[in-house]
Amino acid sequence: MLKTLHNQFGETIVEVLICIAILSIGLGTSFLISGQASKTSISNESEFQAQLYANEQINYLQQYLKLSSASASVRNVSGYSFCLNYDYGSSSYTITSQCSKKSPTLGVNFGIVVVNKGSASGRLFNTYDIRVTWQNTFNSNTNLVEVVYGA
Repeated sequence: MLKTLHNQFGETIVEVLICIAILSIGLGTSFLISGQASKTSISNESEFQAQLYANEQINYLQQYLKLSSASASVRNVSGYSFCLNYDYGSSSYTITSQCSKKSPTLGVNFGIVVVNKGSASGRLFNTYDIRVTWQNTFNSNTNLVEVVYGA
């Protein structure tokens, strides 16, 4: 009598295709998650940079208002829009209608404006709105960080 051996070595083509499909789904999902994490990181970094620019304007405003030569418009005109720039070489401030700064790491352009909101009734100080805007790098949305400062 003849004995036949039925040993199976290796996988069938169907098993190989199923493995490839499972691996493809896993890799695709990881790439998707990685891309979303990257977008979120850049978005958070842009907002953080905008907050730093707003804080810079607050610091400039605090120092500028201490000067006797400070502009009466900055001090007293409600609705007056401006931006302060400080020149470290000449140790002086310049006032412009708005500032534009580009982030060296993100390549994002930020627009900065300070608005004197005046003083509320019964208050002895003015309120200033510092607004920093920028374009989202992934779509055409404009983002805004707004900080209120009383001086």
